[in-house]
Amino acid sequence: MSFDFSISDFEKIVYAEKNTVPMMDSIGFDSSMVQESYSDVQKSVSNLNESLELTINEPEQYKLQLKIREAFGLRNSINMGRIADHPDFKDLVNGGQRKHYITTMFVDIKGSTKLSLKYPNDLEFIYKFKNAVIKSCIEVIHAFDGHVHRIMGDAVLGFFGSTKREISRSQSILDCLNAGSMLTVILEQTIKPWLKQQKSDFDVLDFGFRVGCNFGDTDDVLWANYGFGHVGEVSPTGLPVDLAAKLQGLASKNNIMMGQGLLEFFNFPHDFSEIKKVIENGVYVEKKFIYNPNYTKADGSKLNYIMRSLKTHKYILGLPLPLELKSFIAINVSDSDKIIPNNKFNLSAKLVNPNTNHESDYYSNSKVIQKKSKIKAVLTANSLNFGEMYKVIFYKKNNSGFNDEEILKQYLEEEEDSQELKGENAQSIAYFFTTKEFKRDCSFKGLHYIKCEVIDKKGSVVFRDYIYVPIE
Repeated sequence: MSFDFSISDFEKIVYAEKNTVPMMDSIGFDSSMVQESYSDVQKSVSNLNESLELTINEPEQYKLQLKIREAFGLRNSINMGRIADHPDFKDLVNGGQRKHYITTMFVDIKGSTKLSLKYPNDLEFIYKFKNAVIKSCIEVIHAFDGHVHRIMGDAVLGFFGSTKREISRSQSILDCLNAGSMLTVILEQTIKPWLKQQKSDFDVLDFGFRVGCNFGDTDDVLWANYGFGHVGEVSPTGLPVDLAAKLQGLASKNNIMMGQGLLEFFNFPHDFSEIKKVIENGVYVEKKFIYNPNYTKADGSKLNYIMRSLKTHKYILGLPLPLELKSFIAINVSDSDKIIPNNKFNLSAKLVNPNTNHESDYYSNSKVIQKKSKIKAVLTANSLNFGEMYKVIFYKKNNSGFNDEEILKQYLEEEEDSQELKGENAQSIAYFFTTKEFKRDCSFKGLHYIKCEVIDKKGSVVFRDYIYVPIE
């Protein structure tokens, strides 16, 4: 697993002079295609009439997107979608309406106003920095096959899901949550350290993201053109979309707030979410619903629209990122859950097709898995000395969520599989190589996991990692 978006990479975005991208129609691509392999794009650009002077600024504009896609095992391509350019609804600019599911992400940059107040004589720096952060948001959304719909000052609105791209409802939710979580990773790994270098007297804790995420199914979202043809915008209408902005406003800094549509459709696990709490009259009060007091619906009942805050650090434990990075970022978890890197051990996974038993590489939490498939976790141990011994424990856990299948209640107990591991297969004269495997069924909708721990002779856990298993 590899992912490294460095401080210097972010600096290149901040100070990039060129930011031009070839227009799709100008280089012979169908404008409805938002993804092309980068090599194909380069080849097409090289054939342009030089008088057009169009360039792709790949190191600055696409490096983050490509790094994320590589880490998550996504195909070697770049998402070149333009603002409000969702391919499923291009034809609606000429009129008509269409109902279609969508997962909405609303991202707001928190703390940029304080920058403007603190450095009123350095507005050029503030612009370049804020623009670089917005560019990073765009590229993260694009990395997970999302579509940037609008930029509003310090906020970015994005959508996930597409029938034309065969991105299912559940996959659109997973892509949205992965994008939001990766914003947290990039914020802590890159953006805050860079800002601290540039403005050492600014408290970087005042800077961050607030994210609202929600899902609306086909019956709840209507797409149509607002305005007059091309002097307009093809946008969705529906309560689940509207509430994404409300959820963002209710999120705390560096927090992702999820709505009921997402929680119930995905059967999102209770253990990965928490109820927002605020202080009222000196005591903590739980805020379970978006509206308080609640709205009354047409039939007289209360809306009671559930919201929950993502336990982002716990979610990050299962992303396909380097263990050192995950252990650095995901600190707000219990000691018994924390990632423990160890160069001697590596945890990977295979997806076993339910029909053919064919095995393919699976990147943790990257793709929603079909029911009846199997996930095989593989622990690889290398550079072991002869006779070196460990205990390997695989833990299988199904999580209860917001819309459980009835039968799931019978399978919520954590299961363990314990195996002995020792250096016995020669890799070289001095060191030994071995593997241990564990399979789990993919039977219930929701987000479940495999945890792997390696324990030494003293009883200490010397390695811990996860395979997250999202099932549709």
